[in-house]
Amino acid sequence: MILENVSKKMDELVDSIIKCFEDPLDEHDTEALAILFKIKLNHASGNLTEKEAVQAVANINSRSSVVLCMFTSEWSDGTIITTPGTYNTGTGEVIPEMSDTLPSPDATLEEEYIDVVINGESCRRMICPECHSSVLSGAAAGIPESTYCPGCGYEEQN
Repeated sequence: MILENVSKKMDELVDSIIKCFEDPLDEHDTEALAILFKIKLNHASGNLTEKEAVQAVANINSRSSVVLCMFTSEWSDGTIITTPGTYNTGTGEVIPEMSDTLPSPDATLEEEYIDVVINGESCRRMICPECHSSVLSGAAAGIPESTYCPGCGYEEQN
């Protein structure tokens, strides 16, 4: 019964959206609208924060492989630095914006990662501990328990 009611409401919504356009929508447009709807539902359900939802909408409009992300570094002195950045989903390259916040001089870097919303879903990707500029990818060399950096070639067995 719930799906029937939702389906009826969606039909009404689709009809009103289609009326906003003079020409028929192409596949890219309908895919973008479906992702936008998913983002709105995830945000309304508490699965995405306001910042993540804004980032996700901006990423829909990106026709390139470069999307917005939030870059975080965690330090041994407890300092956590989070800045906006960009993530190239094709190459794995991450470019964070500079931050005015600095850890103490004797602090060591414990972990770096990005949070990015891709296709309406929030994802966390670990940053390479060697080059600090690329996302680690899994299943390197056919070994599912390993991670590999496409930027510098770093490989880690888990």
